[in-house]
Amino acid sequence: MTPSKRRRARRFNTYPLSDADVHEILEIAERRHKKGSTIFCSQYDVGGWHEKLGEPTIADAICDRIVHDSYTILINGEESMRKHSGIQDGA
Repeated sequence: MTPSKRRRARRFNTYPLSDADVHEILEIAERRHKKGSTIFCSQYDVGGWHEKLGEPTIADAICDRIVHDSYTILINGEESMRKHSGIQDGA
């Protein structure tokens, strides 16, 4: 794989997200919009993203770049992934 084709993963796994994290998500979404594939995974429904992203204008910009041209895969189950993986709450 050539250096220009390398991909990196970025995890935003704390809530609430910091302003820097939200701006980085916007930068990633803007940079990749209509140029290549990007995978976003969330334990929250898309309808709740605005609340989680904070500032409404930035949340709109992020969602506009992600949601409208996306495929959604919803995984339902009786157990949370934490329980399924044997991870204790609060760990």
